[in-house]
Amino acid sequence: PLMVAPETKKAALTPEEKEEQKKALEEKLARLRAEKAKSDKEMEKLQEINRIASMKEMTEARKKQQEQEEKILQEKRRREKEQDAKDKARVRAELAKDKAERLAKLGIKPEDAAAAKAA
Repeated sequence: PLMVAPETKKAALTPEEKEEQKKALEEKLARLRAEKAKSDKEMEKLQEINRIASMKEMTEARKKQQEQEEKILQEKRRREKEQDAKDKARVRAELAKDKAERLAKLGIKPEDAAAAKAA
């Protein structure tokens, strides 16, 4: 006996079946596009949140750096002012000493010079 294999040929689709298949594929494609759009929108939202957080961090870092620089500048000014006051006091002391020495060479007591100046 001869065995003939049954034909494994697909039967041609009817126009209605073709239309159903086409509609199913279009629905699937529309669903995939909608999912991708939703995913893209969520990704954009996350990126925006990250951008805002990053900008906030940079702003805070910039502010902190400016505060540190201002503190350093104020400390420098304070030291300079302190040094100026010391220098002025030293110069005044030297001038007073020089004046006392000049008066002493002339034989005048500093108290007599002050009294003569007041009169």
